[in-house]
Order: sequence, then C-alpha cells, then structure tokens
Amino acid sequence: MGNVACKLIIKGFTAYMATLKNLKEHPSKWIPAGTPLLSMMGIEMRKGKPEPVIEKTLVEMNSNMFKIYEKWREIWAMNDCFSSPGPI
Repeated sequence: MGNVACKLIIKGFTAYMATLKNLKEHPSKWIPAGTPLLSMMGIEMRKGKPEPVIEKTLVEMNSNMFKIYEKWREIWAMNDCFSSPGPI
C-alpha cells in the first residue's frame, strides 16, 4: 500500500486513497490503484453549514456476516485472533 501511495504522489495525484483490487486472487494478480476521495464524499450540515465529509457506512446488525462475527468475537478477542491470515 505504501508503494501505491508513493506512486500516486510521484505522479501528482492528490486526494486519492491507495487501494488494491482483485484481492480474491493470488497476490501476483492484485491490481494497485488509486481511488479518488471525492467518490466517497457527500455533503452534511455541520454547525449550520454544508461540509464535505466521507459518507458513513452503517453495519447491518441483522446481517449474516454480523451474526457470524457476533458468535466468534469474544473467542477472537480472548485468544488474540485478530491477526490477518493474508489475502481475502
């Protein structure tokens, strides 16, 4: 990710977030990219004035993925299981 960020800076891209695409594949097939922050932004009223902000994404508490997390989170926390196993 740092390499992607450096290349974005060198090429003069500002207001971009370094990203990787194709993460379901072998790391040799990952695609480095830059995502414009503007694509994630919306306008919210703050202190009576419109302000650009990165839009919030809420967690669906009734989703299957959250239910799986809810089932395992205490075990993961107690056993320090929050380390990344590698690519998705």
